[in-house]
Amino acid sequence: MDAVIPAAGRGSRVGELTADRPKGLVDVAGRPLLTRVFETAVDAGVGPLVVVRGGPDRRAVRRRLRDENITRIAPQRRHQQ
Repeated sequence: MDAVIPAAGRGSRVGELTADRPKGLVDVAGRPLLTRVFETAVDAGVGPLVVVRGGPDRRAVRRRLRDENITRIAPQRRHQQ
C-alpha cells in the first residue's frame, strides 16, 4: 500500500516552533516529526512513501528526505481557480 504524506506549507499555526524550520522538521521528543511518520509507516508495512512538499522551505524538507532514503517526492502544485 502506498502512503501520501503531506509535508507542504510553513506551519504558521504551530507558532514559534516553525520560526526557523518547516513543520515536518519540528522535533518531537528529540526527533523530527517527518522521521516519526516515516518510521511508523515502514513499521506498518506501508510503502512506497510519496511526500508532497512545497512552500519556501521545500529544500530543507528535500534534504531531510534524502537523509531518510525517501525516493519519491511530489512537489506541491498550485491549482488555478
